[in-house]
Amino acid sequence: MVGGPFPLWIVELDSVSKKERDGLVGMFGTRRVRDSAIFQWCYENVMQLRQKASPADLAGFNEMVSRFLDVLTPEQVLSRFAPEQLVLALPDDLLRGLDATALAQLPDSVQSEIRKRLGR
Repeated sequence: MVGGPFPLWIVELDSVSKKERDGLVGMFGTRRVRDSAIFQWCYENVMQLRQKASPADLAGFNEMVSRFLDVLTPEQVLSRFAPEQLVLALPDDLLRGLDATALAQLPDSVQSEIRKRLGR
C-alpha cells in the first residue's frame, strides 16, 4: 500500500536467524531448530499464552504449536516428565499388562488414576 500510515517491512526469518545466529527467530521460520533452551522458552511462553487467551482467537497459533511439536525429539519431550507421569501416558492396554508389584510402587495419585482408567 503506497502512502499508508505505517511502513511495511517484510523479513525472511530463516535468513535473519542464520545470519544473526538467533535460534528463537528460527523457531518462527521454516528451519528445524534443535536448541533445548529455545524449546524450554517457547514451551513456557506458549503455555502462558494458552492460559491467557483462547488459542482459536490467535491467528496462526495452532500452526505455530504444530511446527514446534514437529521438531521436538523424543528426548526433549520425555525429559520434561517424571517417570510416574510417563506411566500415565501409556495406553490402557499396556497399563493392564503392568506388574501389580511395580504399580504398587507408584505414588497414590498415579495408582488412583490408573484404577480409574481401567475401571478397577
